Amino acid sequence: MWNILYLSGAIVLVSYLLFQKKYKDLQLKLAFIQEKADRLDRLENDLKEKTFECIQLEIKYASSQEKINFLTKAQESSLDSFRSLSFEALEKNSQSFLELAKSTLEKYQEGAKAELEKRQLSMLEAVAPVKEALTKIDSEMKSLEKERKGDQEALKEHLRLLVDSEKHLRTETSMLVKALRTPIGRGRWGEIQLRRVVELAGMINHCDFFEQQSKDIGDVVVRPDLLIKLPGGRQVIVDAKVPLDAYLDASVTNDDELKSVRLKDHARQLRQHLSNLSKKSYWQHFQPSPELVILFLPSEAIYSAALEYDPSLLEL
Repeated sequence: MWNILYLSGAIVLVSYLLFQKKYKDLQLKLAFIQEKADRLDRLENDLKEKTFECIQLEIKYASSQEKINFLTKAQESSLDSFRSLSFEALEKNSQSFLELAKSTLEKYQEGAKAELEKRQLSMLEAVAPVKEALTKIDSEMKSLEKERKGDQEALKEHLRLLVDSEKHLRTETSMLVKALRTPIGRGRWGEIQLRRVVELAGMINHCDFFEQQSKDIGDVVVRPDLLIKLPGGRQVIVDAKVPLDAYLDASVTNDDELKSVRLKDHARQLRQHLSNLSKKSYWQHFQPSPELVILFLPSEAIYSAALEYDPSLLEL
């Protein structure tokens, strides 16, 4: 009874995970910009309220100015009246009348001047907080605008890098798919992935494992991809060749129905490959007889796709 062990490694999956990370970073950046935009909206509402208060104060100021104008005209009218009375009373007692008129006029002018100064001071005190608030809002808006421009430039740069990365990923994926469609390229990829796995496990070439050890069987040459030496004189054979045509067709199509058909073909091809592998009878041609014959799959996605359409592969 043969036990077939499936190992995996995924180059395209790693590239896809990097793309996903960049996409998440971009989403965080967009959320930060949205928060800045909400803050700008709140400042604009505050500006509208302060502007309304300023308009109300301007209306009050205009009303006060009308009163001042009225008092000024009244003052001029009173002055004219005093002058008229002065001329009429000049013959009787001009000097005393003028002194009285002057005294009365000065008192009236002092009162009007004090009232005007009081109103002006009150107006300045009322406008000062509004002016200060408007200055602060203007400063914050300039700062936010500067930050917004900086964020936009950073976002543009992120988007450019994201587009470049996507193009690079598509190019590499296309090149990989083209390479894997050829038996030589597919076989070489599987061999490289297999060697990396055993080397990461601490094995040494020509000591713990041997590559492409061939045996002549009449007119046929049996050549497993890897022969692993075990303690006690035992050994394990690993084959890294795997059918990928149907799987690659499914990975590049956008037609769900066609993808399902090609993945079913992929599962069938993988089962047939396992059957063919068992017919090579490695145990008859290598001594000592190998403990296991392992089919190495260079990508977990290749194995998962086949299991989805043929779960019974686990029982082989």
